[in-house]
Amino acid sequence: MIGIATEERARERPFLLSGYVGLWVGLLAVALLLAYSDVVANGYVWDDWEIVARALGGHGRSGLETILGPVLPGAPYFRPLVIGTFVAEMQWGGSNSARTHTISIAIHLANTLLIFSVMLVLARRIRGSLNVKTVTWLGCGTLLYALHPALIEAVAWASARFDLLATNIALVYVLAGLLLRGAARLPILFVLFLAAMFSKEAVIGLPIFFALLSDALERNARPAGFAVIRLRGLVEGVVICLLGAGIYFYAKSYFIDQAIFTDTFVANEWGGWRRFALIGETLLTYASLVFAPFTSIGPYHPIPWDYANGYRPLFVSTGVACFAGLMVVQGLRGRWWLLIAIMCVIAPVINVLPLSVAGSIAQDRYLTLPLAMIAISSVVLVLKTPSLLRLETPASIAVTLLAFAVFWMNVKVTVPLWKSDLTLWAWAAEKHGSLPYVRKNHVSSLIAYGMIDQAEAVLAQDVTVGVAVREVKMQEAMLRAQLHLKKGEWAKVIETLEPVETHTEKFWEVVRKTGGDPAQMWLPSDSPVANSDEIRIFLLRSEALLAIGRYKDALGEAEKAVFVNRRNAMARVMRAFAYYGQGKREVAEKEYQVAIAGMMPEQRQVADRARSDLLARLRD
Repeated sequence: MIGIATEERARERPFLLSGYVGLWVGLLAVALLLAYSDVVANGYVWDDWEIVARALGGHGRSGLETILGPVLPGAPYFRPLVIGTFVAEMQWGGSNSARTHTISIAIHLANTLLIFSVMLVLARRIRGSLNVKTVTWLGCGTLLYALHPALIEAVAWASARFDLLATNIALVYVLAGLLLRGAARLPILFVLFLAAMFSKEAVIGLPIFFALLSDALERNARPAGFAVIRLRGLVEGVVICLLGAGIYFYAKSYFIDQAIFTDTFVANEWGGWRRFALIGETLLTYASLVFAPFTSIGPYHPIPWDYANGYRPLFVSTGVACFAGLMVVQGLRGRWWLLIAIMCVIAPVINVLPLSVAGSIAQDRYLTLPLAMIAISSVVLVLKTPSLLRLETPASIAVTLLAFAVFWMNVKVTVPLWKSDLTLWAWAAEKHGSLPYVRKNHVSSLIAYGMIDQAEAVLAQDVTVGVAVREVKMQEAMLRAQLHLKKGEWAKVIETLEPVETHTEKFWEVVRKTGGDPAQMWLPSDSPVANSDEIRIFLLRSEALLAIGRYKDALGEAEKAVFVNRRNAMARVMRAFAYYGQGKREVAEKEYQVAIAGMMPEQRQVADRARSDLLARLRD
């Protein structure tokens, strides 16, 4: 009775309801900030180092060049708006992981409150007014989004700012589309979509999603027969989508000379009708992340190569084709518009064009935008479907709060796993330790942290060779060489890497035969090879040769590394050290200053100590 009385008073006195909404805003903020409070203690991991180094002005880049260039070497993603935030942050206050993570938490909090705001607008639009029960139900739903385990990666990993900011702008787009009227509406929506695209291209389906959402919102009853979407809304969405995407891809092709990126190896292996199987396997992976995240989340989700053969691809392909056909049929009958709308925002990440990174079929952070749109669509579905209104009960709210408690604990347990490369790859290795990419990062992190015995134990285990045999063999040799280097076994480093054949060295042989000097050449600094294992092999050889005093040979290996990526700071350091060893002090000093300009402070300290040790040894 007390709850009913409170609800009636809220209807009579709008300021009471406003206060209740404000209470929920505070509750959402407190819950999220407490859950993610440990994130600020995490350091930089994985791709963070490269992104931060570039944002600091490293590798001889200007801020504008960094903003308008690819995100990473060998990964031609064009996301200037987010890279611009990294550049502004690093140029303003230097590298500080706590500040970087605080920004991620702030964006996620903003996204959460935007979802709550959109839900309130939708509920008011559908019902004409709000009440305490509805606000409570919407608040509980927003809590589930805020703490969903699949979004931990997006918040706890600094490099996932792309997903957070793109989602933020996409939510502003939806809110603006719901509230704005008049001549300014279309230009504002267009600018917002363009900003979202320049944050992450995966938002390309946003205008179509909103057009379909708007149609579902304003349809009072399901029409029989062929459904006609409101022409104005559809045209608006298509125009914004085509113009925005056209500008984005033109800019991308202009600045980094590659408009579309696909994993060609995966595309070939899963070509033809098998592409439907890859899409289906990706959808199944994301479904497990959404509905069973506690055992599914992680930094790496390998492509199921074992499922590429046999009857499974046929079954999965058939299922995907039937599902797609059913959506078309139901769409023509005026049904499933919300499901089709959601598919518009998830389609860019389900490997229609293979986007796999290092053999990963999916990433947790890719769900940041789709989960937000699923939450928004769910409000429309429930409030517009009488049979589903029974979900808006105290029992359903109690179940939601129980799920929230479980999500909370999962966040508190998982966030520390993103603390360092060591903790991150130890976690990944628990699930996929035999896979080459995970094994490489796990062993490298163990060696970097001086855990030699553990690294040797991992290397003694079998590795899943998979399909790229040459690359795996190169990787294994590189890891063993890293281990020998850490133990000071210089000759074994050279011996281990001696039989390794690289594409770079083959190219050098061809150039030399034609009378050219490959040391005066270099690849584009953002070529796919620029971040490959080849450059690491040259650096390992160079460091070992420097340690035993073979400075001329060390210079040769450093030159190869510079050829692969002339902006790699460690390659320039190795070349500078080789010059020191040959007595070319002036050239060495100049090269060393260029090298450390592309380093983070922590890396510069290590380089300075190594330089001091080398100079002391040369004096002796």
